[in-house]
Amino acid sequence: MIVYRKSTRLVDPQALVDSLCHDQADCQSAAGCQPAVLRARDILIHFGEIESALVDAGSTDAESLRAISIQAARYFLKPTDSARARLQKLLIAPPIPNHPIRVNVPEGYAYYGLFPETYAASGRKFFDAKLPAEVVCIGIRSIGTSLSAVVAAALEQRGARVYSWTARPEGHPFDRQLSVDDDLECAWRALSHAWFAIVDEGPGLSGSSFTAVAARLASLGIPDRRIVFFPSWTPSGDRFVSESARARWPLHEKYCSDPPVIDGCIDISAGKWRSIFYGDASEYPIVQPQHEARKFLCSSAAGTALKKFAGLGEYGEKKFRHARLLAEHGFCPPVLALDNGYLVTEFVPGQPLSRGHVDRHLLERIAQYIAFRAEHLRADEVTPVAEFSAMIEFNTGSRMAPPAARSRTCITDGRMLPHEWIATPTGYLKTDAIDHGDNHFYPGPTDIAWDLAGAICEFDLNEEECEVLIDNYVHRSADRSIRERLAFFTAAYLAFRIGYATMNRFHSQAESYRNLLEREVTASV
Repeated sequence: MIVYRKSTRLVDPQALVDSLCHDQADCQSAAGCQPAVLRARDILIHFGEIESALVDAGSTDAESLRAISIQAARYFLKPTDSARARLQKLLIAPPIPNHPIRVNVPEGYAYYGLFPETYAASGRKFFDAKLPAEVVCIGIRSIGTSLSAVVAAALEQRGARVYSWTARPEGHPFDRQLSVDDDLECAWRALSHAWFAIVDEGPGLSGSSFTAVAARLASLGIPDRRIVFFPSWTPSGDRFVSESARARWPLHEKYCSDPPVIDGCIDISAGKWRSIFYGDASEYPIVQPQHEARKFLCSSAAGTALKKFAGLGEYGEKKFRHARLLAEHGFCPPVLALDNGYLVTEFVPGQPLSRGHVDRHLLERIAQYIAFRAEHLRADEVTPVAEFSAMIEFNTGSRMAPPAARSRTCITDGRMLPHEWIATPTGYLKTDAIDHGDNHFYPGPTDIAWDLAGAICEFDLNEEECEVLIDNYVHRSADRSIRERLAFFTAAYLAFRIGYATMNRFHSQAESYRNLLEREVTASV
């Protein structure tokens, strides 16, 4: 099933370097600036993106780029003036282009609450357990670029001599293989007496990225006992879809650490939030726990707040800006802060809606919300209609011609399910409004028709209710071609939901979406 998309963004490498060279001076004159450790973490994360992109593109300066990332990690672990000065010295004439480049979004930092400091803790655990004199630290690109730099810097702090490279296994996602050039192979063979640390987030469904690197090292004569993994979690591996990964995963020790603790808060991640709003488990909405952002309820004298992971660096800052905009216009709960990657909002008591809860006020509110996003959350990307067409055909077997009419692209909500709306004494509020319109699942930034289709399908609106919703949206947006585009985006939305439900074995939900799609296709004929 097709449900994932390639999530990338444009960054300006020179702007990052300039910010590093000037942030201390700016901070001295600016109120409320970030602590040094958080600024250092942002530099680590975003330079890691640049290193990964440039090495993937065949940069001949991979060694210099690696040196900068390692120094950025040293600065992150110990943000002293001297560490910063050494980093700045490396960046006097950095091997980076003077134009924007496209980088892969590191999913752990952007979506899943992965903190590089946990990898530093894992590196210290490994050192204390093995007391290694020499370690070869290999980061799996993309996010493994910065994560491996942190592990390397942590091992250096303990006294180990560290050599570091990055690598990208290639091939089918469930059967990755790693090939390296002769120079790198010779370097690894020459260090075969050392320990080898393989660093990445994950593993995912297959585990094949970790095990592909390990298999390549084993083929060079490095003993399995001296090849260790640094993952973000430690499954048994017996459910990996890759047979070779299932066989190799147990051969290697793993070092993994828990994310930072949020004291005094209740963890309501992984679907645990449902017990707050529903009296009976039979009423719980279906969720995939692994795809939920980490979230906590925190009580204080000022009231109860919701802390939900939004992203580190620019990823959290962007969501903070969007959440504040939506809250200021009354669509979402009030925003209090962005705290160490967590968006902090007021916890507003309310009753989640259900399919049967539809009235004119709700339809008008949804139309107002969708029209606002279309106008105020615009995006530069082009709607990937060809990808949507391929997804429709692959996931459902149906073919749907893209609409002739085109609309500007925006960051949609992407999550218009009834339980994401709550009824409060002062009206309807949208929750979970910033996480799903621009992540590694479809749709990504696209035509606002995706959200309109989502509302129609998820609330199972009848013909009259559809007209009320569409008329209200057109009135607020002056989007006259929405009806021409809606059939295609309804098919695309349902194809995605069918794929997502099928992938996660939500069989009854997948069947419900198939029935909706059949109804929509029949109605459009």
